[in-house]
Amino acid sequence: MTDINSAPPSTVTKKTGLLKKLGLAAATLVVLLIAAYFVVTSAMFHKGVVLPRVAKAIGAELTVEDTSISPFSSVVLRGVKLQVPGGEPIFTAKEIRARYSLMDIIRGNIAVEEAVVSGASINVVQHPDGTFNFTPILKATEPREPKPAKPAATTPSAPPRLNIKSISVTDSAIRFARSDKSGAKLLAELAGVSINVSNIQNGQTGRLTIGTDLKFEQSSGTNADGLAAKFISAFDFTLKPDLLPQGFKGNLRLDTTQARGGFADASGLATALDLDLTMTDIKQLALRIARGQQQLATVSVSGPFDAQKLEGKLHLDIAGLDKNVLNLAGAKLGLDFGNTSISLANEITVAKAGKAIAAGGQFAANNFGVTQRGQATPPLDLKLAYQVSVDLPAQVATVSTFNFNGTRQQQPLLAASLSKPLAVSWSTNAASNV
Repeated sequence: MTDINSAPPSTVTKKTGLLKKLGLAAATLVVLLIAAYFVVTSAMFHKGVVLPRVAKAIGAELTVEDTSISPFSSVVLRGVKLQVPGGEPIFTAKEIRARYSLMDIIRGNIAVEEAVVSGASINVVQHPDGTFNFTPILKATEPREPKPAKPAATTPSAPPRLNIKSISVTDSAIRFARSDKSGAKLLAELAGVSINVSNIQNGQTGRLTIGTDLKFEQSSGTNADGLAAKFISAFDFTLKPDLLPQGFKGNLRLDTTQARGGFADASGLATALDLDLTMTDIKQLALRIARGQQQLATVSVSGPFDAQKLEGKLHLDIAGLDKNVLNLAGAKLGLDFGNTSISLANEITVAKAGKAIAAGGQFAANNFGVTQRGQATPPLDLKLAYQVSVDLPAQVATVSTFNFNGTRQQQPLLAASLSKPLAVSWSTNAASNV
C-alpha cells in the first residue's frame, strides 16, 4: 500500500495543495455565510431592501425606525408606521417584540415565550363617499387572477402543539371616525387598551384579561350625544388536546363615566356579566345592570346546552327591567317609560341541530306606560302566557298557547287567547289556509 511517506514528493505536494484549497474554500464559505447572516439581519438591510418591497406590494408607506432580528429566537421592531401616501397613519406602534424558538417551531411545537405590541394606534376613517382610509391597500392587494379550485378533501392532520406563554397588547388605542355628506359625524374610540393572553397550551387552562376606556360620540346639526365608560374583564379558558374550547369562566364589567344628550339616562350605570360555561352546559350566564347600590335589571341563562350539536334546554329569566334601562332604548325616539317594570320567565328547548326551537313562559309588564312629547298612555298591568314552537326547515311556527290580559287599577281591561293552536308559515309555498 502506498502511504504519504512513500509517495513521490510531487504527489505529496499536490495533495497538500488540494487540502489547503479545500480548507480555504470552506473558510471562505463560512465567512460569507456569517457575513450574509449579519447583512440579512441588519437594520440597514430591512430598511433598504425588505420594507420598500413590502410597501410596494401593499401600495402604502411602511417605515420602521429600528430593528433587531435574531431569526432563531427573537424579532424586535421599533417605531413602526403604516400609511397611504398623503394620508394620516393607519397603524403605528412604539414596539413590536416576539421571543420564540424557531427550532421547536420547525419540529411542529409552536413555542413562543412572548409576543408584545406596545404603544400601538389603529386609526380607521370612513369618508363621506363610503370609502375607508385603507381602501388603497385593499385595491393594491386584491388578487388579479381567479381563485384556484378548492383542493380535494384530505385526512385531517394532528393539531399543532402550542406552548405560548404570553401574548399582550399594552398602552394602545383603536379609533374609528365616520362622516357623511349631511355633516353628521361619529367617533368611537378605545384608549389605554391592555390585553393579555397567557398559557395557551393543548389541554391546559389559560387566562385572558382586557382593560380599556371607551368613548362614543355622534353629532348631527346641533344635536350631540356622547358616552364614555371603563371596561375590564378577566376570564379563564380551557382548551382540549385538539385545541377546541372546553370551558370558559370569568366576568366583565362596564362602568359609565360620562353620558350626555341621548345617552344621558346611562349616567352612572354599571353593567356586569358573569360567565361559567362548558361546551355542554351553561352553568351561569348572568347580566346585571345597576346604578350605585340600586339593582336595575338582571338577565340570567342556565341549563344544559351542547354547543357542537346545537341542542339543549335553557332557562331564561329577566327581572327588574325598569325605566332606567328601557329609556336608554327609547331616548332617541323621545320615549319615557315612566314606572314601567318588566319581568320574563322562559324555557327554551333547542333540538334537531338547532332546526327545531320551542319556547314557553310568562311575560309581565307592571305599570306599563309611555310618554312622548307630553302625551302619556294610562299605566297598565300586562300579562302574557305563551307556548310557541318553530320548525325552521319547514318554515312554520306554531303558537299552541297564547293568553294575554291587561288590567288598570286591578280592573280587567284587555283579554285575548287562542281557542286552538295557530300555525304561521313564512314559506313562499305556504298553504292558503295556514
